[in-house]
Amino acid sequence: MKQIDVSIVVPALNEENYIEKTLKALKAQDFEGKFEIIVADGDSEDKTVKIAKKYADKVVIEKTRTIAAGRQSGCRVATGKIIVFTDADSKAEKNWLRQLVEPFKDAGVVGTFGTLIFEEPTRVEKWACKTLFPFYLELFNWLGFSTGTGSNLAVRRDAYEHAGGFNVSLTTAEDIELLNRVRRFGKILFNRKAVVWVSPRRIRKWGWWKFFWYHAGNFANVNLFNRGFGHYEAVR
Repeated sequence: MKQIDVSIVVPALNEENYIEKTLKALKAQDFEGKFEIIVADGDSEDKTVKIAKKYADKVVIEKTRTIAAGRQSGCRVATGKIIVFTDADSKAEKNWLRQLVEPFKDAGVVGTFGTLIFEEPTRVEKWACKTLFPFYLELFNWLGFSTGTGSNLAVRRDAYEHAGGFNVSLTTAEDIELLNRVRRFGKILFNRKAVVWVSPRRIRKWGWWKFFWYHAGNFANVNLFNRGFGHYEAVR
């Protein structure tokens, strides 16, 4: 069996309209090491699993249907020394994996995360994603608050296991909560060059104000009270 350097875990639920683009971008990564792609499907009712099997190295079914449980089930079958997370409606830039994993050459680094840019952004959204959002991520990470998102995140496997993995009782903010525990074992670094393009569908449906206040509240909830919001509306 070949040695895997990196395992990429992609949770999915009824993502037939997006996941092929996501997986094609992962297969095309400019990365010198060996990596595997794992799709953790929440028992989809559409063609998500059929599409995933064309591109992924492993497909697992997690009927709990929460993103925390999906990420966790993917990690159970992962064999990489580094576990990377992205979402089924995202598209990673060609050098994304290389940029995200590069900091792990420092043995003291236990986690990394990159930035997100909305697909088909307005001029203001593009400016915010490339300028304001990275500043926010870098600042709060420097202050010791976890800010990375599961769309663009990597953790060292042994730190992940020592931290106990994801808290599967959480409906939201499982990514930030995990980083809070992983941080105990080393450094978490932000690399703005590790870029993932994500679907703007939630912003288009919710609007910017609802989107901002929901995630700002979730960030505060997790970092101050160690819990996330209990409901996250499905947007397909």
